[in-house]
Formats: sequence, structure tokens, C-alpha cells
Amino acid sequence: MSKTFKDIKHIFFDLDDTLWDLKKNSREGMILTLRELELQHAITDLDHFLNLYMHYNNLAWEAYHQQHLSMEELRIKRFKWTLEHCGIFQDGLAEKMSETYMRITPNGKYLIEGTEVLLSALSESYSLHVLTNGFPDVQPIKLKSSGIYDYFDHIFISDEIGFRKPQKEIFKYCERKIGTKSEHCLMIGDRFETDIKGATHAGWKAVWLNPSGIKRYTYPYVIKKLEELLLLL
Repeated sequence: MSKTFKDIKHIFFDLDDTLWDLKKNSREGMILTLRELELQHAITDLDHFLNLYMHYNNLAWEAYHQQHLSMEELRIKRFKWTLEHCGIFQDGLAEKMSETYMRITPNGKYLIEGTEVLLSALSESYSLHVLTNGFPDVQPIKLKSSGIYDYFDHIFISDEIGFRKPQKEIFKYCERKIGTKSEHCLMIGDRFETDIKGATHAGWKAVWLNPSGIKRYTYPYVIKKLEELLLLL
């Protein structure tokens, strides 16, 4: 075991794009959403529409992290912005798409490559938890539908706690809830600003899952694939 991580007892995972494959599940969910709402003829280029949606989804989440949007506003705005970009201004459509998409997509079963092998191996030596800023009504569904729910001792969701990553308070809340100290906690996530900076500011160790090799940040503990975490530990 690496000396850096020798005191770790609890490993916390972000969910979307760390364990649960947001891109693949979103694509499938969007196809079914457009089909159910009979929008295939209005939106003919699915990949273009999905790329736009992912762009505006990221913008909405950044606004949420900075406390410029509420969770409910986030749900609607990302669809409203996407539809408007495509020149579609139909009243109530963003709300209808959001409701349908949020009902369908969490049932997606796609996981990031290596997830199940990693969780199985780590569960023999560590207590595993999820720490996510995602929607409280859908994150448990994602875990159950993809078959990994039972690996985790706790599921921590920001909107249920009252703080969100990267706020220090949410990490300290997790410590108190479990009854542990910061030196025993390790965070794994794909978002540097929320997962990595938030965790390290709280005194935790952190490993950045950076599959695309983003060069924007300098950080010593970076992996491109989940299975590389076993080598670090």
C-alpha cells in the first residue's frame, strides 16, 4: 500500500461520470424521451442535440455549484437553453422534456469501464460510500438499476444535506455521520473543482479520475481509468 494512502479507511465516490456512465445513459434516455414526446421529426440530429444538451447541462451544474441556480431551476434550464439554441420555443416543452427524461434516464445500466471490478476489490478492505451533488430522487435509482447499490455503506446526496461539493461543510458532515476523521477519508471523482478541491480543502486525500487527460490543473494523484486506483492504493 502507498504510504500516502496508508491511513485510508473510507473511500467516497462521486457518481455521474465517475461510476455511472452519464454520457451513454443520457443518450439512451434522450432517444426514449424524444420518442415518447413524438419529437423525432423536430429534432432530427440526435447527436447534435445531445451534445448541445450536455453543454448546457454542464453550464447549469456549474451555476448550481456556485449557488446561482436551485436544483429545480437546474432541471428545467438545461432543457430550455438547449431547445432555444435549436430555435424551439414551445411553451411548457422544457418542463415536459425534463419530467420525461428524469423518469427514464436514471434506469440506465451503463457503468464506467472497470466499475464493478474496482468496487468488488475495494469492498474487501475499505468502507465504500457515494458522495454526490446529483438529484436526491434519482441517484439511488441509478445505483440500483446499474447493480452497484449494495457496495455502499452510505449514500450522501447534497440536497438532502443542505451543503454541496465543493463546500467544506458537506465533507465534514460525512465525517460526523460515519464517525471518522479526515485523515481516514479518500474522495474519487471526475470534477476537479468540486470533487478534488473540495475534498482536499476539507483535509481529505483525493484521486482525480481524468480520462480525457485535461491539462488545466496540476495534481499528483490522477488516474485515467478506474482500475488504476488499485495501483495507487
